[in-house]
Amino acid sequence: MALTPPPAAPHRSTPLLLLISAIVLLSAVVTLSERVALGRSSLALPLSQPSYVRTHEQLATFTQRSLSPSQWLLSAASTAPGAHSNGNSSCVQMGDVRLAQGWFERGWRRTLPHDVAREACWYAEERTLDSLFVDVEAGGVVWLGFSNAAFRELSLNWVAHVYRLRKERQLVVAALDRGFSALLLSEGVPHFEYDWGVVSDMRSNVSGFRRLGALKAELVLKVLRARRHVLLSDVDVAWLTDPEPILRRMWRADVMSATDCLSVTADEYVRDQFGRVREEGVNRCAHKPGNRYGHAAFNTGVLFFRATVRAIAVAAAWRHRLLSVQADQWLDDQLAFNELVWHGFRNNERREVKGVSSDGRVIQVQMVARRNYSGPPPPQWGEGWRSLARQPESPFIDTPQPSAFNLAPLPSRYFCSGHLFWEQQGAAPMACSSVHTTFVEGGNLGKIWRFREAALWLLDPPEYFNQGAARVRFLSYSPPIPSLPLPPAVNASASKRMTDKYKAGWKVPDALNLSPRIRAHLELLRRQILALRDALAVAYALNRTLILPRIPCLCDRSEAPTVIHECIYEASELSLPFDCPLTHIFDIFRFQWLRPDIDFREAGFLANPLTPRTLSTSSIDVSITDTESEASVLRTAGRRALARGSSDIQLQRVLGSGQLREAELIHLESTEGIFGGWVRSRTRATFETIMRRSGVIGQASWCCTSWYKPSGTFFLPEPVPTLALRDGCGTSIEVGGDGPMCAALQARRRADQAPFPFIYEEFGRDGYYRLVPPSGSQL
Repeated sequence: MALTPPPAAPHRSTPLLLLISAIVLLSAVVTLSERVALGRSSLALPLSQPSYVRTHEQLATFTQRSLSPSQWLLSAASTAPGAHSNGNSSCVQMGDVRLAQGWFERGWRRTLPHDVAREACWYAEERTLDSLFVDVEAGGVVWLGFSNAAFRELSLNWVAHVYRLRKERQLVVAALDRGFSALLLSEGVPHFEYDWGVVSDMRSNVSGFRRLGALKAELVLKVLRARRHVLLSDVDVAWLTDPEPILRRMWRADVMSATDCLSVTADEYVRDQFGRVREEGVNRCAHKPGNRYGHAAFNTGVLFFRATVRAIAVAAAWRHRLLSVQADQWLDDQLAFNELVWHGFRNNERREVKGVSSDGRVIQVQMVARRNYSGPPPPQWGEGWRSLARQPESPFIDTPQPSAFNLAPLPSRYFCSGHLFWEQQGAAPMACSSVHTTFVEGGNLGKIWRFREAALWLLDPPEYFNQGAARVRFLSYSPPIPSLPLPPAVNASASKRMTDKYKAGWKVPDALNLSPRIRAHLELLRRQILALRDALAVAYALNRTLILPRIPCLCDRSEAPTVIHECIYEASELSLPFDCPLTHIFDIFRFQWLRPDIDFREAGFLANPLTPRTLSTSSIDVSITDTESEASVLRTAGRRALARGSSDIQLQRVLGSGQLREAELIHLESTEGIFGGWVRSRTRATFETIMRRSGVIGQASWCCTSWYKPSGTFFLPEPVPTLALRDGCGTSIEVGGDGPMCAALQARRRADQAPFPFIYEEFGRDGYYRLVPPSGSQL
């Protein structure tokens, strides 16, 4: 049956209203194993986007099929040889993949190894707790996730990775709207149905998101009380390996939590380089035994609860805290969890973290002590436990409330943050068991893009990887690389005085004077944007799909002005230079608007196992020279070459004819300054519109040297607009063979693309800074 969503928290925190709220929520979630319902949303991308961008449309549409997917799954159990239902668990196994009649060839299922798809469980009905517990016996681990339609693509990617690990029998997705529930049913994914009635991104609705957190805690409690452990993770996580062997190394813990610690060294070693126990922990990592000071940041994106009385007490307190907050108070499930830990993890005479395992991996969280050095226990600790005892036939009526629990901060080496995985490891999996898209810009699209860059996005169709009927031709290029050694991090002669409005950071001109490394980073990004713009021009002229490179950078991006000191995210172990994610530079939502005029693929596309190997092995390399005479010498020696300053017509003549015309992939060794202009002014106008629309030109930025973003945001240098060639320029067989006037035009282009001093001036009333173009430039 459809359930009424839990009520919003009251505006005024009275005991009666709080009690009513708790009772209504509990009465709803108690029947969570019954039918519950879901809805749909989209990423609101332009309708002109290719099909692989409108993923939600593909996932929701089933064509050329006489049976609905759920009907087909139901009939398969009784009619397909080799397919069978697995007892009361409602699992359907397909046996021979050929029986699927193409079902396994669509969507994320086609990315599964054939043996996994053949032997995996598919579910034609909504799961119940009873059916789940048939598959997961007492002492087993339930994999739990929550989502609504706003996160449908991320959710299915999460499910796909869990299926690849063969954990689907232990898996359940709590679906929060009717459309999403119907989608999961059509995909054969195990799920609970819950009529939450919200299909949008709930993070923008604080009270709604908080009620979702309470629902999470309630379902965790149900599973724990059934003597099953719970692995709870956000759907923007990708599971690369089975984490259970790692978790069992920390089995003394009642609860385990991921962290936002960005230093593997600080996370793994209690002592510093001199052998001393760190009294002051590294920022976000101060959860090590002996730490008396410093910030510890626990991330509820991955939580593990053992089926212990103390873990049940934690879940009950977590739930109660989320239900007892005023509607207009900012508190989400992660902060509520952190509040519990922060109260108790230094609640002792020395005010230090206490280890309970020899390796320091498991620590004590003392919620109630003889002398509460952290102050009185938070009310939710006692109230949460009493709410359990008040339930009919509760086994906790005569059970003393635990005074402490053991917590294991999950090792950052294995449970990887987005920063560790993409920035520090360059999207290399290394030891990561999970990857969580934290420290990522661009919302859901940014997270999807990051997963694509790492070949962890499993929802793109075959045609995205050039496996469709229409063959796509590609273009790639090598980006500019920074000069070494790195410039110094700080100008020793510059003033260190903080100049922004909060006196906690630096205005753009002062930061630029203070940090030679930021200045070098801006110059490198100027070159990167020029190279990208010219590569896009070549791709547009040749009608090819551009494969983006990994972009070397010299300065990390951070909202905290502490990034200015060394150009690395505070308390991280980033090595410079590093590969910038595209979202460090561009607004990924606008960047998508290159399509449909210019299609593109992510860095890492050629290394993706779903991309045919023949694409990279058949690549034809093209050398880039400064002059036509140098290019002619290389061609005479049998090499393919192109001179800088080539027009669209000249590009088509050299790269769009003969063997190169049919080449599946052309790789340019450089694109910086390669493009000389458009012969037709109308083509130029269209291209420049595409560049502005997509934010490649005019919107790129780096941030931040001030908490006040306008004063600490650097808008990046723009390349001069591409040339509109006239009077026959750009039409000769050889680049530069059009006469003195055309040569002068190209000389002007090269001068405008040369390095120039970065001078920023304040404009407007909000304190923004804009770049002053060099004198005489077309900028």
